[in-house]
Parts: sequence; C-alpha cells; structure tokens
Amino acid sequence: RDDIRYPSLLATWLNELPRVKEFLTARAVEFESVNIAEDPASLEDLLRRGFRGVPVVAAGDKFV
Repeated sequence: RDDIRYPSLLATWLNELPRVKEFLTARAVEFESVNIAEDPASLEDLLRRGFRGVPVVAAGDKFV
C-alpha cells in the first residue's frame, strides 16, 4: 500500500545499513532511519520487544 510508512530502526555504523536503505529505495518504499546509538528510547523499545540485533525493519507494528 502506498499510504504505509515503513520506519526502520538502524544503527549507522552497521555494514547492513546501506543494503537495507538501497533495498527500500529501489522499491520506492518511504522509510525513516532511527540511529539507536543516538536515540536511547528507540534502543529501549527494541530491547523491550526482544530484539538483540540490528538492523530491524518495521512496517506498522510488524517487525522483520
């Protein structure tokens, strides 16, 4: 759907970051990057959801 925004929670120092951004951009998917190294609340949110690694890509309440 064109009206869904796909925020992604990423740390900028990851090797995977450029590949994730490239993948989403190539598919014309709008996304928001959140640097968890600079955003402690986002890091806490990931940890609370059980994630222990990044990148994490979310589409609404669904995480992959």
